[in-house]
Order: sequence, then C-alpha cells, then structure tokens
Amino acid sequence: MLNTVIILNLKAAPNVPPHCRHDRGITLRPVVLCLSISEASSEFHGVRALRGLYKRGVGKAAKKRVEEFSSHDEKLVISGKVLRPSQQGDLDRFCGIYSLVNAIVYLNGHRVLRNRLRHALITEYSSEWDVAELMDEGMDDYQLDHLIQYVLKSEFYQKKYPVDIHKPFARTKKLRIGAAINRMQQFLSNETPSQRRVVLIGTQLHWTLIYHIDDKYLYWFDSSFRRKSFRRSFSFRSGKVAHVLRRKAIYFMVSVDREGL
Repeated sequence: MLNTVIILNLKAAPNVPPHCRHDRGITLRPVVLCLSISEASSEFHGVRALRGLYKRGVGKAAKKRVEEFSSHDEKLVISGKVLRPSQQGDLDRFCGIYSLVNAIVYLNGHRVLRNRLRHALITEYSSEWDVAELMDEGMDDYQLDHLIQYVLKSEFYQKKYPVDIHKPFARTKKLRIGAAINRMQQFLSNETPSQRRVVLIGTQLHWTLIYHIDDKYLYWFDSSFRRKSFRRSFSFRSGKVAHVLRRKAIYFMVSVDREGL
C-alpha cells in the first residue's frame, strides 16, 4: 500500500519538465528499479510517511490511502514502524543495467524494446562476469564500458538505436566539480529535437542519468524515485557530500538520428 502511494506520486507529478517529454507530447518514464518507501522519504515512518508525502503534494489519491491505512492493517505496524516486504530492486544493485536501458529510452523514445535490451545487457555481462557479483556489488565503469562497446555499439543496436557515447573527463586529472557540472550543463543545453542528449554518471553508490541542469539543480531520469539534486551535493572528493562522482564514470550520450520516432 505504501509503495502504491509513491507510484501515484510519480505518475501524477503535476509539473513534468519539458526535457522529459517525448516529441508527441507523451511523457517518457524511466524504468523503475526501487519501489521503496525509504527511497522516497527516509525520515518518515509508518502512517507519518504517508501523511508526509501527502503534505508534500501527492494529492487526493494519497489522502485516501492514508485514511485506508489509518483504519486497518494495524498488523503491519511494529514498534511504531511499518513492516514492509522487500520490493523488486531492494536486494540487488542493477542500477547500471537500468541506466543503460533508460539512456536508450531517453534518446530514442517509446519505440525502444526495454526488456529485450535489458536481456541483451545481462546476457553480455554474464559472458564475462558473475551476475551474482553484480547483484551484490554493482557495476564498475570498466564493466559499463564493456556493455556499451559490445551491446549499445554493436552493429544490431547501432542500426536500431544509433547513439554516440564518449567520456570527456576520463583523462583529465585536474578538474574542479564546478567546471565539470558547467561542462555537462553546456552539453545538455545544446540538445535539439532531432538530437537528444543525456549524461550518464556513476557515483560511489549509484548509476543514473542527468537530462537537465540549471543554476541550482541536476535533474535525474532515474531508476529510483529521485527527481533532482542540488549542484552543491556533488564532488570529486569523498566527504560531507551526498554524491561523489568519478571522472571515468561520466558519459556524454547523443542520439545520432531520431527520424521516424
């Protein structure tokens, strides 16, 4: 029930940025990895979590769920906290796979066969490494490079979903985070209707996509429910920041040809 409320929040978001919309006015949605209450609001628990989401603008559907939860399902509350089952995505670290799928979806639109692409990526990964390791430890940048080279840049997928991918900071040693974000912002700002652009980034914990940057935020096209993060929350150095970027894990991606979408 809790997760249903969060899904309603995602799909009913009143202000979807134009960068996240398809040519025909249909909003693109990322493949979702985690359906976890903790992903949306770790500071709330139980019914307070639902009420907190409602106060933050989920709407009437969430209010109804709050009332329904408040009237029954007491067995799910232990020591004041809601006991919830693990959801798909809670117990694995497939965000690298999801980010590649979502990148092709963002660049090529609704015609992308997501499940087929996901299967191709996992099959290629399993030919080189143990999938159990991927589930437990996630994906490193050299493994992502391998999947890009042998799946996304394969003859089959280049004909189907042509894309240009490069790593602008891989060999740059002295680079400040502000300069890197400005470069990413400039790259994204040059997007045109016939040439979509997105930046795939890897942090110390997560792979995701950035589709828009302004003076305050970086906007995510993500497999979790995160929508945006402050510019100041990123750094190349570990410390008191939420997201530690790696220079070798920043990919600029451009759709080569979007005719016929």
